[in-house]
Parts: sequence; C-alpha cells; structure tokens
Amino acid sequence: MRVRFWKSDARDVGIARARAGLGVVACLFAALSLGCDSNPFTPPEPDELKLDVAAPAVVAPAPEGSVAASPDSKSIELVLDRHDPEESEVFKTAARTQAGRERVRLRLSTLAASDLSSHQAELVREAMSRRPIALIVEPADPADPRLAQAVAEASVLVPVFLLDRPLVASPSAGAPKPAPGRVTVVAPPPFSESAGRLVASAIRCAKNASLDPTAGAILVINTVSDPFVDDRAAALRDQLKAAGVKQITEIRFAQKVEDAVKQLTERLKTDAKPSMVLAVDSPSMTASREASSQLVDERPFVTAGYTAEEQLGQTARTGDLAAVAEFVPTRIVRRAVSLAAQAALGKQVPEKVELTIVFHDSPLDAGLPRTQSFYKSRGNQAPLPSRSKR
Repeated sequence: MRVRFWKSDARDVGIARARAGLGVVACLFAALSLGCDSNPFTPPEPDELKLDVAAPAVVAPAPEGSVAASPDSKSIELVLDRHDPEESEVFKTAARTQAGRERVRLRLSTLAASDLSSHQAELVREAMSRRPIALIVEPADPADPRLAQAVAEASVLVPVFLLDRPLVASPSAGAPKPAPGRVTVVAPPPFSESAGRLVASAIRCAKNASLDPTAGAILVINTVSDPFVDDRAAALRDQLKAAGVKQITEIRFAQKVEDAVKQLTERLKTDAKPSMVLAVDSPSMTASREASSQLVDERPFVTAGYTAEEQLGQTARTGDLAAVAEFVPTRIVRRAVSLAAQAALGKQVPEKVELTIVFHDSPLDAGLPRTQSFYKSRGNQAPLPSRSKR
C-alpha cells in the first residue's frame, strides 16, 4: 500500500505554521512504519516505466457513436494468462505496484489452471462490462479467434494493451475489426542482439583465460521460466553456432536449482571441452555460479547469461561474470500499466512498445572469475590464467 501526503488549504496561516512541525513528525513516522515515495533507500524507478507527463495529449479517438468508459470509472482491467500460484502473485504485485505509482485503480482477472484458453474471451467481456479506462490482456492463446473478437470489440471502447505478443487470429466474419491505433503490444525486443553480445563477451573471457571457446559450451535452461525462455535459448544457440562453437550441450531443469547444479557439475567433470556456460534466466544463472564455486579447484570455465537480478550487473563489471543481460518479465506488465495510464490521460502510445534489455559487460582484460583465480592462487599449484594486469 502506498501512502501519500497532500497539503491542506489552510485559511489561517498562523495555524498552518503551528501545525507544520507536527506534520513533519507524522510524515516521518508514517514513512518509517509504512514507507513513502520520498524514502531515499527506495531504488529509483526504471526510466522506461515512468509516466511521460509531457507527452502530447492526443490519442486515436474511439469511433463515432461508441460508448466510452464510464466517467466515474478509474480502473484498468488486467486479464492474465494462467500461472502457477507463486508466479501469479509476482505478476499481480508488480501490476498493483505500478498502478499505485500511476494513481489508478486496477482490477485483476486470471485464467484458472482448470480453465480452457478459450475462457479468456469471456474474462475480457466481463472486464469490459465494468467499463474500465483501459484493458490489458496477456493472451493465453494468440491464435484463438474468440479472444481476437473480444479484443476487437474492446478496442472500439477503450485502449487495449497486449502483453508479450500480438494476436495472430482474426475476428469472425461480421465482427468489428480492432480500432486503428487502439491496440498496443508490449513485449521484449528480439533476443538476437543481446544473445550475440553475451556470447561475444564469453568468448573474449575464455580466450583471456587461455581456454578454447570453440571447443564447447553448455546452455543451462530452466524449462518453467517465463514465456520467452525458449526464445532466449534459441538465440544463444544460434549465436554460439555462428561463432564456430563445435559442441553445444544443454542442461535442463524445472526451477529446482539444486537439480541444475548437480547436472552441470557432473557434466563439467566428465567433459573437458566446454569452456563457457550460458544461463537463460535467474535460476539458471544461480545454478551456473554455484557450479563455478564448487568446481573452483578443478574445472575452469566462464559464465554469462540472462538474469532478472539487477545486482549481478556489478558482478559482471568486476569480472566475476563475463556478461549479464537483464531481462525482468514483470517489467512488461508494469510498462503496460504505465502506458494504459498514459492512454487514459489522452496521451498517444505507439502500436508496439519494446522493453530495453540492460547489458552489463566485464572489463576487456577479464578472464576467469576473480574468486576462482583467488582460490587457485592460494593453493600450492600454479594459478590458472585469469586476466592480465589488474
């Protein structure tokens, strides 16, 4: 819950000044107990999620004769795909947090695990019956014509935002077509560019460590990650092939990091060829780093990959990781809520919005992780080559 304070329109200046001290104390107490926006320890909001209040107040108008959102309504409707309970709460919390920042109400609907994907069209119509100021949908089945028809009908009334990917189905014959300029897709950019940079940095670090990057690489893949996990894995695989890596193997697991660590350490112990390990998400990155820690005395390799953990950027910049690309799935829904708030204020939004993947690179002379080099140098054996002058 967000707590905000506003100044009252006090008519008596003397009374207002007398109350000022108590007001400051009350605000400080509330901030300590509940938290407030002025808290200096709260990390700044990413620029891409901030509301652009200076944007021109123009938006594609609803077609003539249509019914606009209720003037008393200040709610954005969000219709999510099915998720496991923990993941669902993460997305809901992210959406509510952004709605609080934008000072709009948010109503949530979610497909149940037992629901057919086609039921999402009904959820969209139920949401629209409450006459919101905007609609956000995470398509369960982009090829469902019933969902396409429900979204088209909604776009005649309010701005609509689709999470992750566009609809590929068309409304049935006679149904209204999506209103021009009223449907926006919010999604990540293609992963080829970030995957190429990750592979290039891993290769550079492997060479600096006197390892052969073309001998082999291992992809660590959390199979129950976000909807784009296969896209990232494919992009990394394509970039490795393009770089001439001869052997690309995969370690697949379902969320349990300990399973991935066991598989990865066993693979590295029995196969001396792979010099690079690339992760597709945060659990995969955690498993890769844990394996590196366990094998610090016997099996050198470099690590790079995707993560949602912002603090790992510093780990890459110090050379303990070859490179990190930040991909945070919840930023998609937060960006959609921010855009919906903009559209509700009459501001123009494009038909497609791609989020930025923040890239953190290691120093040009980085090789093996510093921690690995440190422990190696403490032993009686000669330290493994890690990096040039520090």
